[in-house]
Amino acid sequence: MTHQASASTMACQDVLQRVYLYLDRALRPAERRAVEAHLLVCAGCRAEVEAAEAVETQLRNVLRDEAPLHQLWSRIAAHLRADNSRAQRVERRPSVGRLSRRAAIAASALFAIGVVFAGRRLMTSDIAAAAVMRTPVDELRSFIDSGRSVDVATTDPAQLRQWFVPRVDFAPPTPPTLSDLSLVGGRLCYFFRRRIAAYMYHVDGHVLSLYIMSDQDIELPSRRDAMVGGRPAAVRELDGFAHILWRDGTLYYSLVSNQPAARLVPVAQAIAMATG
Repeated sequence: MTHQASASTMACQDVLQRVYLYLDRALRPAERRAVEAHLLVCAGCRAEVEAAEAVETQLRNVLRDEAPLHQLWSRIAAHLRADNSRAQRVERRPSVGRLSRRAAIAASALFAIGVVFAGRRLMTSDIAAAAVMRTPVDELRSFIDSGRSVDVATTDPAQLRQWFVPRVDFAPPTPPTLSDLSLVGGRLCYFFRRRIAAYMYHVDGHVLSLYIMSDQDIELPSRRDAMVGGRPAAVRELDGFAHILWRDGTLYYSLVSNQPAARLVPVAQAIAMATG
């Protein structure tokens, strides 16, 4: 049964399952409106849709000299119809030539499909450093602007960690507790083609999000601006937000807040010591 999601309930996972249908304009009107409503307030999903659209454009450019895929299927169908017609006129006996021909046709079809999916996979395996630093900022800004609530509201670090355990594909650390930070809950986010744990805090009237994600296919930007817990970190200020990114083992810690970097770096230092 097809899952129906309204504009008010459309979640990131619902949107990301429909990306290519959305780009192909194959969604029903209500679903398309729901996706577009979600994209207005979710920077992470917008980035995924834009990346998928860029991949489609690259594929069209690479394959523009090739016959369109529907023409390929027409040729395959014509070959199969011709084989069937011949088979009705001759003795039904195994033919190495006929089997090889059919195998070649099938292999051609599979190869064409493989090119499309392999191309998508290869062209999206690397995430640009600029996107690594900007996307979490855009995601937090969208969350603040939307006025949405957290997915789970709790001040209990152990309870919050347990909520995330079945929802992400890594072992989430216990949310750090610091005297200057007030834990308010958590959100399950999706960007960089992965599920991300976002621990949400309030600090001095500001919103602070600690995003934790796997390090697969992500490289720390080459410019290192600070040391956080003895580890190199990238620091950026973007449109009134500060973002500090560092790696610990196989996880990335992305700390974002609507306050200056000079005030956020000591917080990152304390978090790195508490989670390290």
